[in-house]
Amino acid sequence: NNMPSVQLQVQHRSIPIISELTHHFYDIPILHHDSVLGRPPIRGVVHPMYFITHQHAEENVADGASKRNVYECQYALQLANYLVHQGYEKNKITILTTYMGQRQLIQNTLRNQFPELKGVHITVR
Repeated sequence: NNMPSVQLQVQHRSIPIISELTHHFYDIPILHHDSVLGRPPIRGVVHPMYFITHQHAEENVADGASKRNVYECQYALQLANYLVHQGYEKNKITILTTYMGQRQLIQNTLRNQFPELKGVHITVR
């Protein structure tokens, strides 16, 4: 469409194993800033990223436009709780989800079942 554009060339947020999940969205190779290359390992876990397999189906949210999964909500909050017990500050932990319905479920569950995790960030991306 001949519209001028600017594209990300150097990413500053994620360690390489995580940011590489999105590299296929870009037409050019994305470089990693030095600040993400020397991050220490996460205390209490073997790998910096996990994919979990389970048989718990997601549910449609009442508005029909979003989804949620109670099992994944509990899993994420239990992991956040574990990380707090490893010495991480709550405001340094972010739970990232792709659905607004999941974010709302996590926030409500945190408030009702995990009030000690107040301060953990829950974000939709």
